[in-house]
Amino acid sequence: MEIKVTENSEIITISLEGEIDMQVTNELREALLENIDKNSKRIIVDFQNVDFIDSSGLAVLIEGLKISKNKDSGFELCDMKEQVKDVFNLAQLDKVFIIK
Repeated sequence: MEIKVTENSEIITISLEGEIDMQVTNELREALLENIDKNSKRIIVDFQNVDFIDSSGLAVLIEGLKISKNKDSGFELCDMKEQVKDVFNLAQLDKVFIIK
């Protein structure tokens, strides 16, 4: 998995590429926490180039969402492929996350 971070004024976009599974969750967690700590108004996680996510990846995103809420930051997911969106729907996380 590759992670690319871009910052524009008060928005941080974290673009992911590849598969999000147990082998890369520590890297994802570090990237999320590091950028949430920057106290931006909004974190956007871009899934355009993600083909797969497992439960460990979902857990890291839930952790990021909770921490963002505690810091009064927005936390959004965007540009999901259907197979990835299906995982969120199946776990009913589409009701928890803002997904655009």
